[in-house]
Amino acid sequence: MALQSSTWLGQLPQPTLEPFRLLYGNNIPEDVRNHIANWIQAQFINAPAFYDDQNAIDDMYEEAAKFLNKLIDKLRCTGALYANDIKHELDGTACILLQLFSRDPIALYQELINCLQQHPYYCINLDAIERTEVWREFQELKVMVHGNENDKGSLIMVHGYLAHAISEVQNVQATINTAKQPEERMLAQFQLVRYQAVANDRLQKFSEMQFAVASGFRTAIDKTGKLQDKVLKKYLAQWKINQRLAAIGAYAKLESDLDTIQLWCESLMEIILRTKEQIMQTMQLKSEGYVNLSADPVLTLAMKDVTNLLETLIYNSFVVEQQPPQILRMHNRFSASVRLLVGTTLCDQVNPPLVSVSIISEAQARAVHRMKGAATTSAVGVILNNVGQMQYNTQTKQFSAVLGKLCMKKITRMFGKQNHNCVLDEKLALLFQATIATVRKDLVLPIRTVSWPVVGIVHVSQDQKSCATIIWENVFAKISHTTFDVPKLVLWNWLADVLSMRFSGSRDHPLSADHIHFLCEKALGTEVPFPIPNGLTITWSQFCKDNLPDCSSTFWGWFYQVMKLTRDHFLEQWIQGRIFGFIRKSKAEQYLASCKPGTFLLRFSDTVLGGITIGFVHENSVGQLEILHIEPFTARDLSIRSLADRILDFDVLTHLYPCTPKHEAFQRRNAERARSTNYIATELRAILIFPPVDMTTDESCDTSQGQSVKSEYTFSNIDSMSFFDLDTTELLTVDDSFKDEHV
Repeated sequence: MALQSSTWLGQLPQPTLEPFRLLYGNNIPEDVRNHIANWIQAQFINAPAFYDDQNAIDDMYEEAAKFLNKLIDKLRCTGALYANDIKHELDGTACILLQLFSRDPIALYQELINCLQQHPYYCINLDAIERTEVWREFQELKVMVHGNENDKGSLIMVHGYLAHAISEVQNVQATINTAKQPEERMLAQFQLVRYQAVANDRLQKFSEMQFAVASGFRTAIDKTGKLQDKVLKKYLAQWKINQRLAAIGAYAKLESDLDTIQLWCESLMEIILRTKEQIMQTMQLKSEGYVNLSADPVLTLAMKDVTNLLETLIYNSFVVEQQPPQILRMHNRFSASVRLLVGTTLCDQVNPPLVSVSIISEAQARAVHRMKGAATTSAVGVILNNVGQMQYNTQTKQFSAVLGKLCMKKITRMFGKQNHNCVLDEKLALLFQATIATVRKDLVLPIRTVSWPVVGIVHVSQDQKSCATIIWENVFAKISHTTFDVPKLVLWNWLADVLSMRFSGSRDHPLSADHIHFLCEKALGTEVPFPIPNGLTITWSQFCKDNLPDCSSTFWGWFYQVMKLTRDHFLEQWIQGRIFGFIRKSKAEQYLASCKPGTFLLRFSDTVLGGITIGFVHENSVGQLEILHIEPFTARDLSIRSLADRILDFDVLTHLYPCTPKHEAFQRRNAERARSTNYIATELRAILIFPPVDMTTDESCDTSQGQSVKSEYTFSNIDSMSFFDLDTTELLTVDDSFKDEHV
């Protein structure tokens, strides 16, 4: 079940949780709850960091007090939009917050930060309240643009009256110039004075209306700019963050949110084009000797600003909808797609543009984010089938291009092939480019967008290290993500949350606190208090560069291999809680020390990479209890015979720790056998071979567990296929009619 964005609020400790409990009452709709949770989370995205000194504490108090006041206002303003029940609950939450934290706002501020640090990867999805608020702003803006249209019409009409008055003045002036009689000239001069007064009056009125219309344009442009910034810099930027977090298992409503953002971008495009047309029509008003609005500085600036808004909207609404795989293997096909969120409104669908794809380096990606203008030909490799045509889907109303047969043929490495580690640290990106033209061809604009970072590999053996690079990038990249820069030192709790999601493939089956504590000590190579302190950090080198003590693998290498083993061979048993997994050998022996013979548990091996071992209580031939450990099974072993089958093969294993009969915890895998012949089928069975008991060491083998002796055997095997003996069991399948025939 996918988690909603408000879930993290329910994990606050008391008394901080108390005021927020009202948000989970039956009177509060889920949309309201999510809206408040999203708003709180958004306040801490760029929250300042504070350190342990007096000045920092003073600054933090000021920041915390501001946040508390904003939160109270947010709760009350949101409550004012709803009926009495919802308003009552939200006002109650505000009152309790004031009672608890008005004297100590830092307590609330710090608890919220701590909670978000422990669970930082909840996506901020669009909620109904935000949608309603944005649409209300659009409605207000459309009313304003419609008003500007009416004012522009009135200005054109007044301009017509002014042009007529000017024409009358010019006619009378011509009469004066050609009059031969003094009386005729005098009469024309009187008329000139009267017509000149009318023209001046109409010019004054025109000037006032011109100022009002220009002011209306300016107000509309400013409001459009603010709304456009909200759509692009807040909602579209958050969608891109959600897209990145979804890649590590976070819950995100990517498709529906992008469809909503497209509607907003199309509305912005309509408003901008309409405003631009109004300004152009206004600037075309000319009256010889009196008016020439084409050179009006206010309108000229308005035209420049509205054109900038148009180009910014077009440029930023070109997005990668389906990102490419972040690990690209040479010569393997992959797909990606791009969408132009304003394509329905803007583009000529009869002659849709072509989209080209190239692969670029980090440095080139930085440059692309900064530059505008003509398309770039920079590339560090060759992509086959890299051109596709944008198409309009009448059902989805989307203008997009799907490139389904992309293939990386060649990469030019910055570090050189000889430096294997640097090669896998090297991040690349796909650059998508197109040239967009409006239906009227009055605007031709090159657009481009960059995919998220990818790593290029040539062999599947490089998956492990490249996966570490991509995880670190997705999790810890800066919010703006324009330079591919990531920190080298991060909070352990943030990383642990991602490892938990990666291990089981979802948030529904997270690693336990004991698992996380084990991993923390393993990664850092030192003892860590339990529970883990919030401020504990880990470096990039500790994560995937430095080898673990007494091990030839890095922490990530060890974790990756057991994660792959689990996913490929016993994920169901892991989800069911049958496997301890992340537990030290000494701790496992403590658990088993007081158990009866036959009790066993499963843990991941510390010494055999990608191996799982079984520790069990055994009574030897002289009646002595021992804790033994079966040599770890690897992926190769489990591909021959499953873990469940092996456990059921071993008669000495009877109960899964603490006391579950093994036949209840594990079931045999019923593989379908081909029956094309009448041969007698066979099946491999695992057996254990115990070394002989040394009678002379019975007294010296006592341990702190009292009755149990700890030992680890490397059981011999009868062939080279696995670390156990194979017993061949005959399965008689010969029909009676063939009993006397040759097999």
